[in-house]
Amino acid sequence: MDEEILKQMSEAGIDGENALKRFSGNMAIFKKILLKFPNDKSYDALQKALDARNYEEAERACHTLKGVAGNMGMTALFELCAELHTALHNGNQEVDALFQPMQRAYREILDFIDTL
Repeated sequence: MDEEILKQMSEAGIDGENALKRFSGNMAIFKKILLKFPNDKSYDALQKALDARNYEEAERACHTLKGVAGNMGMTALFELCAELHTALHNGNQEVDALFQPMQRAYREILDFIDTL
């Protein structure tokens, strides 16, 4: 894989080498799936649930987003989702402080995807 792409992925919080292994080294398939990531509805559902203070729904959406991020090698987003999910699961309603860095990580990934 091109070193520049790997560098850009890393800067966006994506572990490109390990993510690519999940796709048997097939960059075309990985890129195809990566380009579909912005269409995933779990981030929007999470944001709406948090805005409505519906923490049960937020926990479900966060769990889904965490799974997608983990499967795609989006390590930074995965770790931040895990922290937020734990807080939501434990009833910690001080989630805004956890959501903000997760939101930044999500946007960094979208910015990277826009360059593909």
